[in-house]
Amino acid sequence: MFDPAIVEIILGGVLGLTVLGVTEVIKKFLKASGAAAYLISLAVSAGATAYYLISQHIFALVPFIGYTLFTFAVANGIFKATHTPTK
Repeated sequence: MFDPAIVEIILGGVLGLTVLGVTEVIKKFLKASGAAAYLISLAVSAGATAYYLISQHIFALVPFIGYTLFTFAVANGIFKATHTPTK
């Protein structure tokens, strides 16, 4: 149902700015850490996802929630929690 390519577009394509970069700028400006940093990242992910879905005329609530969560997870390196390094 969810296309990983769309998550990559959302992460890197919103007005040429990346979700990671915008999140880092806001966190530094607000001197946020811990839970506040994750909330900022979630808000930026939601904003970027909404912008992309609206601009492509495909906005719907379920894809918005799904892509926001996937974008948030990728932006915060959640996938690294299950990654086992190879030797």
